[in-house]
Amino acid sequence: MATLSATVTNTTPPPTLCTVLASTQVLVPVAAEFKCINLCRNFTFTDISTFVPGEVITNYAWNFGDFNSTSGPSPVVNHTYTNANTYTVTVTVTTANGCQSMFTKMVVAPPDPNANFSMAPNPACVGDAIVYTPVATSGIVSYLWDFGDLSMNGSQMPSHAYTSANTYQVILALVDTSGCFDSDTNTILVNLLPVLG
Repeated sequence: MATLSATVTNTTPPPTLCTVLASTQVLVPVAAEFKCINLCRNFTFTDISTFVPGEVITNYAWNFGDFNSTSGPSPVVNHTYTNANTYTVTVTVTTANGCQSMFTKMVVAPPDPNANFSMAPNPACVGDAIVYTPVATSGIVSYLWDFGDLSMNGSQMPSHAYTSANTYQVILALVDTSGCFDSDTNTILVNLLPVLG
């Protein structure tokens, strides 16, 4: 509904001027809109524009807010953001009759989690219960530890004892609630038990 106003001269004052209001219905042939889902920084954008019968959307022009854009007849597009940030995404739809509509929404591309961790004791001796402590403990849905001796563990803060003296590469891989992944590798030195006497 649109309201129009006009000011006209009143021939029988007062007042000298009158304001006339009139309302009328305005038909909007197409109204752009989209929704999106993401796995980490991989986004799927889906058009959910509305349009009147007889109108057909023939082109979708997407601007992803990171200096990348695309256009074409498909109402669904995928885009991967390189960096974590908040981006302004715009879609402009065009119908076969030449009508256009634009819709803009902010999306958040999340950062990777921090897979850094510590080990204690390090150096250690054969048989010592070594405790592995991750830096990230909030928002993590999956931990996977590789102790470098063909042993693995899926706990948040595991302990592990080595049966042989060696230098081992320990790897932590984790996934957070946004589906983002990170991994880190640290080295631990395991010594033989000291000989007494």
